[in-house]
Amino acid sequence: MIVLRVEDSWPTLSKPGVGLPVYYHTLKSRHENIVITSKVPDRRTITKPRTRIYSLKYKTISLGKIQANRIFRLFRLIIKSNLEMIFAIKTFWIFLKEKPNIVHIYSPTPIIFGLLVKIFSNTQLVMSLHGTDAHRINSSKIFQLLLKIPDLIFVLNTETYNMLSS
Repeated sequence: MIVLRVEDSWPTLSKPGVGLPVYYHTLKSRHENIVITSKVPDRRTITKPRTRIYSLKYKTISLGKIQANRIFRLFRLIIKSNLEMIFAIKTFWIFLKEKPNIVHIYSPTPIIFGLLVKIFSNTQLVMSLHGTDAHRINSSKIFQLLLKIPDLIFVLNTETYNMLSS
């Protein structure tokens, strides 16, 4: 079984706390893992022998604070969506080449790629939500619709689960 994991960061010696969920999932997995990230992994980072890492050049912007002005957030969302579309196309080529059984995205950010996976294949799509992801999704009807794309969603605690299921 091949698991394709998409996360925009990977832990390095200079930033060891960044990208830890995908890092630990690859270490603990019994399966072959392919990681697509935008950050170049530190050469001294430990990976399993059956883990391949693709590092893509990727520009992005944050959506800003949840409480920010709606026009400001909409403007940033439009820009971010265009940047995510470019990333989705680059990532989809890797998906076609590797033919994974499961795709695991680690935030709603690569959901456009997830949508391509669901449209063009029978591959299972899994999404993890953590940090401010759930609050952002809860504050937007558009983001709430995106939760219908993955086959399975992982959350870290019951509070997040209750917030998203209401």
